[in-house]
Amino acid sequence: LLALPRDRVIAVTASAAPAIYQWLASPEANTVGAIAEYPFVPPEEPDGYTYQLWARVHPHRVINLDYTQIGDTEERAQLADLNRPDTLDRLRAKGVTHILIHTEKYTQKGAKKYPLEYHGGAPIYLSPSEPGIFIEGTFGTTNVYRIQ
Repeated sequence: LLALPRDRVIAVTASAAPAIYQWLASPEANTVGAIAEYPFVPPEEPDGYTYQLWARVHPHRVINLDYTQIGDTEERAQLADLNRPDTLDRLRAKGVTHILIHTEKYTQKGAKKYPLEYHGGAPIYLSPSEPGIFIEGTFGTTNVYRIQ
């Protein structure tokens, strides 16, 4: 067995989760369908692990976790680019109702390995003035958008 000091172990419960995942686990989020988390990185990346870890505390499908096979790279890369004119339509077709953008994760370090997914290290924002995009809220450094 692996023995870790207490300060290196976290509880994977809704009460111990970051605020965004607490909200997703709450009754307030009962109208949320599938979610897409950005940066839209592969599940094996550290930020992807985070999405997998906290998916355990809320009932919503995280579509990022659907792209685990090598052959999924091209489609995942297309969904990673929110600047593409067809990305929101592709997300809607997959049942996505909410987009979570973790602005603090957009770093130069991440951009070195995945420049598209990390948007060159600059956070991305959706414009609520665009048709079908609504700001649902901000939880710490995570912006939540509802798309219709």
